[in-house]
Amino acid sequence: MPVPHVRPLLFASGSEAGRINPLLTIAAELARGDGAPLVFASTDDRRADIEALSPALPKAIRFASLGEPDARHLPRNWDEAIFTAMTGPSRGRAAADYLGRVIDAEYLQGMYDRALKVLDEVDPALIVVDQDAPYVMDAALARGIPYVMSVPIPVSVVYAERVPADFPKAFSGLPRKMTPAQLEENARFERELGEALTASGKLGEFFKARLAGGFRNPACVSSAYADEAVSVLGFSVFGVEYEFPDVPANVHMIGAVVPEPSGERTALTGWLDDHDSIVYIGFGTIMRPTEGQVDGIVQAVRRLPGEHHVLWRLPASHQHLLPPDLPANLRIESWLPSQTEVLAHPHVKVFFTHGGGNAVSEASYFGKPMLVMPFWMDCHDWAARVVDCGAGLAIRYAPELDPTEIAERLTNLLTDERFASRAGYWRDRQRAAGGVKAAVEIIEHHVATQATPAARG
Repeated sequence: MPVPHVRPLLFASGSEAGRINPLLTIAAELARGDGAPLVFASTDDRRADIEALSPALPKAIRFASLGEPDARHLPRNWDEAIFTAMTGPSRGRAAADYLGRVIDAEYLQGMYDRALKVLDEVDPALIVVDQDAPYVMDAALARGIPYVMSVPIPVSVVYAERVPADFPKAFSGLPRKMTPAQLEENARFERELGEALTASGKLGEFFKARLAGGFRNPACVSSAYADEAVSVLGFSVFGVEYEFPDVPANVHMIGAVVPEPSGERTALTGWLDDHDSIVYIGFGTIMRPTEGQVDGIVQAVRRLPGEHHVLWRLPASHQHLLPPDLPANLRIESWLPSQTEVLAHPHVKVFFTHGGGNAVSEASYFGKPMLVMPFWMDCHDWAARVVDCGAGLAIRYAPELDPTEIAERLTNLLTDERFASRAGYWRDRQRAAGGVKAAVEIIEHHVATQATPAARG
């Protein structure tokens, strides 16, 4: 008797680390099981990373190309003038600068055409797609293929136009409970953002082009894509993320999606073992520290009490900003094989971070208090949530940093047991939500209902 064809499960994401990393973790976990064949679609700059997963797994993950990445849409390729505009003091105008750069109907059309080609070649039963890949969701809707949406940003951002008027606007960095002055700031943020986007004319041009293209969701409204998804995976828990009224039934808050540490020992492991109290500094893959920031942080490290050491992952491209005489309690690494291995170590007591979704998830998963210096966009929102849930403190992003402020806040996080207690509470909540295993169960449930041959509508 012939073996029935089993349609694959397709993962799809852009190449930015904050977007693709959770999906790589979930795909790797699925590859340890006996389910459907796995295919991962991304741009060609991620081919090596995806193909490198397979040798260590029982089942291969096949790479599917979405073509060469467009450098104009990769933040890591933007120049300093663009970064300065997007990290300025007005968060509304900064958000408008960012959105104005990524709103590009021609780019989305090209990526949509590539996604259609992949879908037609792979013929997946189900797609697991990052929220920031609307071109894949457009293709899934066009072909009638169900999809699961992954959301590494605060899930309330997906439903931004549906939350109450007193809810902090997406990317504003405001707390859930606002003072009258903050409510006014919230309204001003929305007004500045709207005015800047309208003045550019890009929104109108974008909508007209998408409408002419016949897309079901011409404005690329995230909540509309979420409504079409069979499930929406939020990589946090309510209590860290702000809960909002009428959360849709297809939203699953599964907690942090973090790979388990391998336990492999390295030279760095020995250093971590030798120091009882360590602050780890990591600012992600996009943020570019300024000379004033580097100097402020080094001076802050000098002011920490002697029993505290600092590990800073600072890319080699920025190490020329370091002063020649580093404090004895500071260790610089240009690259780490695994940030999770560092955060899992019991001697790491505090994480100084830019506030990206992956960073906040990983710190929460391992119960580490955070000092957040939010870089841009959703980083501001995560910073507010970290402070509100009691798991950390925040400082404002600025080209020049006050070393006294940094040292005082780090010392507070290191010595006030309330921060460690709250971080431990959220660690337990994040793990109880299921994380990777919960994602696998939800995905396998949907695959089971779709993987057998069937006519598509």
